[in-house]
Parts: sequence; structure tokens; C-alpha cells
Amino acid sequence: MPQIVFADDDLRKFLIPMQDSNYVIFAQMEIRDSSEQLTAVIIPRSYYYLDHQLTEKLLDQVSVKEKIFLNSRNYELREITTEITLQENNHFLDRISLTHNSNTIFYGTDLGYAIAEGDKLTTKWKILTPID
Repeated sequence: MPQIVFADDDLRKFLIPMQDSNYVIFAQMEIRDSSEQLTAVIIPRSYYYLDHQLTEKLLDQVSVKEKIFLNSRNYELREITTEITLQENNHFLDRISLTHNSNTIFYGTDLGYAIAEGDKLTTKWKILTPID
């Protein structure tokens, strides 16, 4: 089994792998250059989440887009889109996070993309929460 190593040691103290949760999460990143040309579509290989009331608080603020039946279970689908302009640096884009009140709620890693000044990152998060 591959070992996942966090780039930030503090995150592993409180984030839990998605496979240990009832949530289903998917994130897709689109990177466009300063001319708005699509240069990359990236999907994280590993996801983590914060098992805390802040997660529920964030999700309660996002309306349910639709209800889905998946793997013999009913879910509510919420979508969140974030957009940032990236700063030039000397390393790869290696992780993304979705935050609420400056706290990391969802985290995706195992990425690798060289960043150029002016690149714009749009992340489309899809989060499925189980319906009891």
C-alpha cells in the first residue's frame, strides 16, 4: 500500500482520509494561463477531510444541487467552485484545500504541476453527503 506523506505536517494531526468517512468527494482543477487558454486539468489522487462540526457548518451553507443514489446509498450533492490566480514559484502545485473561516475542511493531494505567473486555478468540488 502506498504511503501518503503530507507536505504540511500539521495537517495530518487533524485531517482524516476520505476512505474512513461517509462522504464522497471529487475535485477537478482547471488551470488557465494569462491568455485564458486551458493548460491543464488535474484531479487529486488522495482526499482528506476535517471530522469536525466546522465541516457540517460549511456544508449547511451550500445548497443541495441534487440527490443521488450511489452504491446502494442515498446522497445529497453539493458543488463548490473556487478560483484563484496563482503566483509564480519554483515548485509544483502539489495540494489543494477548501477552507471555512481559515480552517482546512477538505484537502486533495498527490498533484504535480509547474506554476507560471498569471495562471488561474479553478477548482470544482463535488461533495456527496449521505442521507439517513
